[in-house]
Amino acid sequence: ARAEDAVVVPERCLQYRGGQAFALVVADDGSASERQLELGIGDGLQVVVTAGLQPGARVRGRTDR
Repeated sequence: ARAEDAVVVPERCLQYRGGQAFALVVADDGSASERQLELGIGDGLQVVVTAGLQPGARVRGRTDR
């Protein structure tokens, strides 16, 4: 995969439990469901998602509306 094809999410949108990363993924109808992610490298602000999200998926932070 090329770097420009990477799925990247804001670090603030991630939650961690038991050593696993999760994010709230927003559906077209506005509902959100939790999804487990596999992460690659990050810079403290954004993180590359290597599995669990498709390009174009929308995620939100726990406090976003």
